[in-house]
Amino acid sequence: MFSQRKLYWFCQVLGWFGMVCIEMINYTFFIIQEFRIEYLTLFSTMALCGILFTHMARAILLKIKLFEQRPAIVWTWAFLSSLAVAILLSITGFIPYLFAQPIQKFISDLTFIELGASVMNWMRYTGVWMIVYSMYGILQHKSLLEKEKLNFISLAKSNELALLKSQLNPHFLFNALNSIKALVTVHPENSKHAIVQLSELLRYTLWRSQEETVPLAEEIEEVRKYLELEKIRFGEKLLVTFSIQIETFSYLIPPGIILTLAENAIKHGASKSEHHAFIHVNTILQNGKLLIEVENSGEIQAENKQGIGLLHIKKRLVHQFNDQFTFQLIQKKDSVSAMIQLL
Repeated sequence: MFSQRKLYWFCQVLGWFGMVCIEMINYTFFIIQEFRIEYLTLFSTMALCGILFTHMARAILLKIKLFEQRPAIVWTWAFLSSLAVAILLSITGFIPYLFAQPIQKFISDLTFIELGASVMNWMRYTGVWMIVYSMYGILQHKSLLEKEKLNFISLAKSNELALLKSQLNPHFLFNALNSIKALVTVHPENSKHAIVQLSELLRYTLWRSQEETVPLAEEIEEVRKYLELEKIRFGEKLLVTFSIQIETFSYLIPPGIILTLAENAIKHGASKSEHHAFIHVNTILQNGKLLIEVENSGEIQAENKQGIGLLHIKKRLVHQFNDQFTFQLIQKKDSVSAMIQLL
C-alpha cells in the first residue's frame, strides 16, 4: 500500500506540473511569444488546484467503490468526474480576473462560449487523468479478483486434500486391524511383533500424512513393514520382493501412495488367491522420469478400478503434480500391475 501511495503522488505531481511545462511552452513560444512570470505563477497555482480537485474526486470514487461496478458505470462516472473537475478548474482560473475589475462587469463580459472553451481546455488534462486512473483501477480490481479466485481454488484443493487424508487413515487402519485380527488367530506368538509393526505404520500414516511429500526411501521403508506384517499373516503363501533403484530414493512423493498400492495388492491379490501369491515393488528412473510399479498376482475385477484407495491416489497425484503424471492399472498374463510415472 505504501508503494502504491508513493506512486500515486509521484504521478500526480509529475502529471500536473507537466501541464505547467506544456502551457508555458505554448504561451511563451506560440501565443504571447515571451516568458512572463505571472503566467508561470498562474499555471503553478492551477496545478496545485488540479492536484487538490482530482484527489477529492479520487476519494469520492473510492468511497463509492466505483471499480467494483460494471465498465459502463465506471466510464460514465469517469466522464462526469473529469467534467466536474474541469469546471472547478475553470472557475478557479477566472478568480484572478475578479480582482482586476468589478464583479458585475466580469459577469457581463463572460460569455458561455468562453466558459465552455475553458472547460474543454481543462478537459484535455482531467480527461487524460480520469482515463489513466480508471484503467489502473479496473486492472487493479481485476488482478484482485484473480488473486481471490486463485486463493479460493488453493483453499478448495487444501480442504479436499485434508479430507482425502482424513479418509485414508481410517481406510488403512481398517485393513491393518483386519490383518492383526487374522494374525492373532493364526499365529498368536507373532502378535507382539505385528503390533509393534502396526504402531510404527500408524505413526507414519498419522504424522507423515500431514505433509505434502516425503522421500520415496521413507515410503518404501513403511511399505516393507506393512508387507512384513502381511507376510506373517499369509506365511509361505505370499512372496514379497523389492527392486528399488538407489537413484530414486531422494524423489519426493505424496505420503501413502505406494502403501495404498501395497494394500490393494494384498486385498485384491493375496487375499483372494487360494495358492501362492506374490507382490513385487519396483522403482526405477526411465529417461529421467520416476516410475513406480506395484505388481501382484491376480486379475483386475470391475470393482477394483473404483476402489477408494485408487481414487485417493489419483486425487493426491493431481493435487501435487497437476497433469504431470500417469497412473495405470494394467492386466498382464497372470498379474496386475499398478504403475505411476511422474513426468
